Amino acid sequence: MENPDNYLILNVDDDDIQRYTVTELLKESGYRVIEASNGKETLEKVKQNPDLIILDVNLPDIDGFELCRRIRKIPGFEYVPIIHLSATYTDDDSVINGLENGADGYLIHPVEPRILLAYINAMLRIRELELKLLDANEDWYETFNTLNSGIIVTDGSGIIKKANKRIYEILNISEKLCGKNIKDILTLWDMPEVLDNFEELLNKDEDYQIDFQLHGRFYSFISNLLKDKDGNVKKRIFVIIDITAYKEMEEQYRQAQKMEAIGRLTGGVAHDFNNMLTAIIGYSDFLLMHFKEGDPTRQIVEEIKKAGQRAAELTQKLLAFSRKQTINPEIVNLNDIIKDMEKILKRLIGEDIKLVMELDENLGLIMIDPTQVAQVIMNIVVNARDAMPNGGVLTIETRNVIFGTEYAGKHLDTKIEKGKYVRLAISDTGVGMDEETKSHIFEPFFTTKGPGKGTGLGLSTVYGIVKQNKGYIWVYSQPGKGTTFKIYFPMLKKTEGIKIEHEATIKENIRGKETVLLVEDEDLVREMISNTLTDLGYNILPVANPREAMKILDERDNSIDIVVTDVVLPEMNGNELVRIIKEKLPSVKVLYVSGYTDRGIVSSGMLKKGINYLQKPFTPVNLAKKIRQILDRAGG
Repeated sequence: MENPDNYLILNVDDDDIQRYTVTELLKESGYRVIEASNGKETLEKVKQNPDLIILDVNLPDIDGFELCRRIRKIPGFEYVPIIHLSATYTDDDSVINGLENGADGYLIHPVEPRILLAYINAMLRIRELELKLLDANEDWYETFNTLNSGIIVTDGSGIIKKANKRIYEILNISEKLCGKNIKDILTLWDMPEVLDNFEELLNKDEDYQIDFQLHGRFYSFISNLLKDKDGNVKKRIFVIIDITAYKEMEEQYRQAQKMEAIGRLTGGVAHDFNNMLTAIIGYSDFLLMHFKEGDPTRQIVEEIKKAGQRAAELTQKLLAFSRKQTINPEIVNLNDIIKDMEKILKRLIGEDIKLVMELDENLGLIMIDPTQVAQVIMNIVVNARDAMPNGGVLTIETRNVIFGTEYAGKHLDTKIEKGKYVRLAISDTGVGMDEETKSHIFEPFFTTKGPGKGTGLGLSTVYGIVKQNKGYIWVYSQPGKGTTFKIYFPMLKKTEGIKIEHEATIKENIRGKETVLLVEDEDLVREMISNTLTDLGYNILPVANPREAMKILDERDNSIDIVVTDVVLPEMNGNELVRIIKEKLPSVKVLYVSGYTDRGIVSSGMLKKGINYLQKPFTPVNLAKKIRQILDRAGG
């Protein structure tokens, strides 16, 4: 035996000579030894946790068989080797009696020392293997019971042999499962998706998986087979995995895809609508130039223009949702904007609602159009007010936060860029929302308000603004527990900053005699612009597509002063057309117009340096001012 000094042996014998002889033999072999001469002393010495016990049968107070039984009942001594060594009880019945009462071996005195040592060494080797097996078994059970998945192991016929702790928690039961047939157990559970097919599936010679809902959560029920060498089912392993978080993330992803699709649709609709509104508002302005004040017809035209302007505001909200409206970002501190809005917000929410502002004094700076921040706050606050008809508390909070890997893992619906952000949180103590309502709140025209009480574009506008500024927005709400919107904008680094180029003062004289090449594929818009600029003295060359523009360019040579072109055109976009024109006329000036701004010229809604751009719908006066401004600006 290697390293015998690692082992402690308890030698029990009431005969002093025999006890001494065995003890000396063990010590000479390197073992550590403790002694006892009776049963009482033995029960005291076992507290020192010996690795093996040599036990005489004929003891003065307790016979060795009874003592062995008592030792086996002590926790931790179920597997400690016990060897009976007796000179009195040497018959076969005594040997059998000793082994049946818990001893691992039975030797008769006098015993050959080499045989005794060999016996001890063998027992200790078995003990070592048992301890390793116990440790492995303990590790397995610890793992088995700490798994987040519920596990049931049955034999081939379905009798449950093992069940971990998690299965009891998932199924909310307390009765012991081991020994029962899994088919009988399943009838106690409200799992129709499993039960309807289970009898058939249990008889199948293959693995399977079923998803089901239980106690308000989603689970996946998986069955795996373990077969013997002949192909017969030896065991079935049933695993129940809580997939609620996965389902929620899946729903978040679907919702994000749906919002993206709606954004593309609304952006396209707003673009086409803006073309029509440009013509309506433009012709209204054109007519107003020709009607005197007080003319009844002028009043009708003014109403037409007002209706067009209201429609234009609607398209701007749609463009905000689809992230395609033009913005003028500045370096701002959210706290400054919120403080400036405090009085307005208090009037908006009324006296029954308390406004609480918790603003971080060391708040970082962000790059955003200040009017967009106001639009976000106003839209959310209006909804919060309507959610608290009987009063409540509205809290606006700002804070610096850092997004790391852990936070990104909670929102798999969105690719989150790590870094520093400024958080704007707006909370109310109102009626809250259920999951169904919450899943639709950012959709355009979705509203829970009555007819005539809202366009359903408020929160969709908020969503678009946040996304356009590379931010993130999440809503947290439960019925009766209020609602919180958390919005995150990227924080500027100290060295960051974008200079916004301010245009020169616009001349009030908007008339001109220059030649304008107008490229616009919408007939109504092209005619309105052409009529307006012609009326103001300009020489207009209107065309519907790039091909016609190139033909005029070949005919006119250098007699074109400015090109006014739509961004989105048939055959090629406006930017490509301008590149070709500038190859022939390098100094020609250019004004881009469009109903939306994501194609070629304005990237993600951000105005690029040096680009002259006018967003549709516009009035004839604004168009003329912009053209005059570009023409009068040196190098423009």
